[in-house]
Amino acid sequence: MKHILLVLLTFLFIKGYSQNEKSFSDKVKNKTLKAQIRSHEAISKEIIQIFEADKTARKYANAMTDKNAMEFRIKENLRADQAIMTDTYRLTHEDSVKLKLHLPDDLLYKKFLEYSDGFRFVGKLGKEDEKLQKQFYAENMKSVDAQYDKYFQKKNKHGTKYDKIKYKTLNFDMPHLIKCDGNTDAKKCFSDIFKSEIEDKYAVENYVSDYNTGLIKANIRFRITKNGVYEPLEVALSSHKYFLDMNAMKIAKDLFSDKRIAKPKDEDYYTEIPMTFNFED
Repeated sequence: MKHILLVLLTFLFIKGYSQNEKSFSDKVKNKTLKAQIRSHEAISKEIIQIFEADKTARKYANAMTDKNAMEFRIKENLRADQAIMTDTYRLTHEDSVKLKLHLPDDLLYKKFLEYSDGFRFVGKLGKEDEKLQKQFYAENMKSVDAQYDKYFQKKNKHGTKYDKIKYKTLNFDMPHLIKCDGNTDAKKCFSDIFKSEIEDKYAVENYVSDYNTGLIKANIRFRITKNGVYEPLEVALSSHKYFLDMNAMKIAKDLFSDKRIAKPKDEDYYTEIPMTFNFED
């Protein structure tokens, strides 16, 4: 019974996003578009659940604290309103995973890939479906972006793990890239190698570019380990747009087919990749 209640509580807290709102997919007639929008509605709900995971976790912990207190009262034959001292429920690792509190940045990137993999502009639509298609993606991404901006600001308020590590590192010397062997200007070569790699991999998902305008910037923090391995870590400077930040992360992750790019050093090296997206007409 306890196990069933635990699962039920988790389900209720995870489920509760926008249940009463009428779905865009209910209005669409084309079966292919209906299925696609339905999938993206579901993924968007999961994305927003990740944004709100800390709030959900607090509610869940409070509910479990109340549940444990009630079970104690029953066991000790106390009144249901009897005041007692109980320990606040501490989330387990399993709880954190279920509530999407564990490794949220990894989850957000995974959901972006799912969203992108499932996106197609469905052709030969009726006027109403074509209008609904454009309206859905414009509104859907705007809604997700608004929630993401709050999430990012809250996450970075006190500095992320990698942000803190970066400022504690004593190694400010730029690593010597393997491809720069024999080059007299190692700093310029470093910059040129990254610029060339980014230009080769610089691709923006069509649905992202279709719903953005102007010049938008994002920075991706990365490190080159003391063993010379390149590792993208996190969004350091946000574009304030979830889909664009995740697209920037994808570009950063795609750089260098061989991730061992530099000669070994004594310490890890941290810096950022600035990216400017140009959506001007």
